[in-house]
Amino acid sequence: MAIIKDTLANRYASSLFALAAEKKIIDAVRKELILVSKQMQKTGSTGRFFNNPLIPSAEKQRVIEDVCNKLGVSTHVLNFMRLLVDNGRVQLLSRISFFYNQLADTAQDRTTALVVAAVEIDEATRVKLAQLLEKKFKKKIVLECDVNPELIGGLKIELNNQVIDYSIKGELERIKEVLTKEG
Repeated sequence: MAIIKDTLANRYASSLFALAAEKKIIDAVRKELILVSKQMQKTGSTGRFFNNPLIPSAEKQRVIEDVCNKLGVSTHVLNFMRLLVDNGRVQLLSRISFFYNQLADTAQDRTTALVVAAVEIDEATRVKLAQLLEKKFKKKIVLECDVNPELIGGLKIELNNQVIDYSIKGELERIKEVLTKEG
């Protein structure tokens, strides 16, 4: 089932990417797609509401338009979200965003790194971290930053299907694993 969903998500992402490339708005659409996806995840809207067959399509359209209008997204992204609602595919939004980002990164010879920290990362630290990662991976790096207080401290970086865990939580888990193997 996951393969089918990824195949669908990739097709939607490819179609949106083709439109964005034609209009020369790849990065703008990327940012808006991430914005809408995060908002939908934050409110939990992608699950129960949009998958509920008892809620009329017109109501779902109204909600998606309200979300997009509040976020100030372009007509292209708004129409794309309307299409997802019409086709019952809103639940694929985070995967569509993922595949869109991959297409954008490939087209622009860059890589996206997801950086999760225990606290908000200031702009100066973001710039320095991006420079360090660019030097190591020899590629332009775009940082997407998120906050997860459960990390306690430090940060976790996901890049090129690798996870680099410099968090205190990760270190504590590694220590626990060593101690349980020995004991």
